[in-house]
Amino acid sequence: MESEFATLGFKEKVAYMAKEKGDNGKVAFLESLGLSLSSSMNAARYLHGESLPNLIHKVKYMKEILFPSNDDKRLVGKYARCMMMNLSIPIDEDLQKTLSLFEKVEARRGGLDMLGYSDVTFRYLVESFPRILLLPIDSHLKPMMEFLESIGVPKERMREIFLLFPPVIICDITGINKKVQALKKVGAVDKDFGKMLLKYPWILSTAIQENYKEVVFFFHMEKVDKSSVDTAIRSWPHILGCSTSKLKVMVEQFAELGVRNKKLGQVISKSPQLLLRKPQEFLKISDLIVKLWGR
Repeated sequence: MESEFATLGFKEKVAYMAKEKGDNGKVAFLESLGLSLSSSMNAARYLHGESLPNLIHKVKYMKEILFPSNDDKRLVGKYARCMMMNLSIPIDEDLQKTLSLFEKVEARRGGLDMLGYSDVTFRYLVESFPRILLLPIDSHLKPMMEFLESIGVPKERMREIFLLFPPVIICDITGINKKVQALKKVGAVDKDFGKMLLKYPWILSTAIQENYKEVVFFFHMEKVDKSSVDTAIRSWPHILGCSTSKLKVMVEQFAELGVRNKKLGQVISKSPQLLLRKPQEFLKISDLIVKLWGR
């Protein structure tokens, strides 16, 4: 029997296993994607109304979007690492699930650099976000991509947003648009939205957006104009993932160099990445900062 099974093609194997397990082949198909039996059974519970052919087609479509063959697959992992490194605020459920996905990928050989590889990541994506297999292609996935394109996200780069913050895929367009429109408070207009999303997909997280008020108030107390803060955030939205206590450490470093108030606003609006430097890294460029902005 085992030797006969080994000679079967993929579709025949799925059909055979479907007959054996009595689940219309969905568990067998999910197992073929690399999911464990328990994870496959859990995901299949979400798919009771989905036919196997539709499921196979949907998985193929999603893989083409998320894992195209003509890109640098390691870049996504690099972006994820940068976002994680600069996160220092309490997180919400969506971010927690995203970080859990990253941890699963990071535990594999090759680490987080493998986030852009289908054979590693797709199984963990389904395990962490099983509802993605419920999403209809024509009435959800395609309109979502059209919406992202309308705010300045090129089709070939949408995968970065989906892999770095998978809850975006699941959220309805109305919800995503509401969060995008909230970015107007930092002065974002038109294609600014897409640029900010590509730099920092987590900006659609509730926790990240709620931190905006904290960041603005912190700099207000430091006598920095809101316009300078907004310019810094538009340029480097990672700032919104940073706690005010961490920002305070860097602001104190600037103050020691004589960079305060209006000068501080000028610095962060032109070089916002400096706010996310480690103190020891900051010291290495302190002479340059004094020369350009200091006493």
